Amino acid sequence: DFFESRDVDVLGCYPNAESTYNIKIIEKNGIKIAFLTYTYSTNGITLDSKNPFVVPFFDEELIRKQVQIAKANADFIIVSCHWGYENTYNANSEQKQYAKLMNELGVDLVLGMHPHVIQPMEWMIHENGNKTLVVYSLGNFVSGMVSGSNMLAGMLSLEIIKDTETDDVYIESPKF
Repeated sequence: DFFESRDVDVLGCYPNAESTYNIKIIEKNGIKIAFLTYTYSTNGITLDSKNPFVVPFFDEELIRKQVQIAKANADFIIVSCHWGYENTYNANSEQKQYAKLMNELGVDLVLGMHPHVIQPMEWMIHENGNKTLVVYSLGNFVSGMVSGSNMLAGMLSLEIIKDTETDDVYIESPKF
């Protein structure tokens, strides 16, 4: 309520289950960009009558439905993922499993967080032709952690290009 009252877009939390299908889409320079979020955990916060909000956990059925809605209404899909094991430098099997699913479904960009250290970036290309840029973990941009490995963060820059002749939208010049 605080952020929405100040016209700030909120991601990762919905007021109720029905609203999880109201995908946040922002149009910039003629490109409609959909934003989705998923988490493996709420770090011990219980969602109940005191916290009645819906937080989208990793769930294949929900992901498939939200991506389908996003594809029908947007040109480009960005997914933010709260995933992975803390203080590990490589993606675990669950991160790879969901990255593979998102690539299959046509997500364009996956931005990972939670490990608190930098993890790899890779292009995934599905046999169906979908191409997804996956950054497994950006590290810690702002944190109270004091370990040297937790003081590093990656910044991603890229261009989202729309071909005016074909209407194809794609990533160009990614740098991490």
